Amino acid sequence: TKIKPMKMSTVNKSKRARSSFNRKVEENMKLEKKNLNLQQINLRLKNRLILAQLKVARLQAQKN
Repeated sequence: TKIKPMKMSTVNKSKRARSSFNRKVEENMKLEKKNLNLQQINLRLKNRLILAQLKVARLQAQKN
């Protein structure tokens, strides 16, 4: 069987689709990185809060 060469318009559509997909993957990776960064910040802030609460609890215990 003979393989028909793809029409140029089909080739261009395919290239555009691939390019669009690659852009979306890249965008997704950037958002994932941003998300990880925000999660790290969140953990640091939670840690600070726990330490502050511990300090308050110690001070209250010393008062009594």
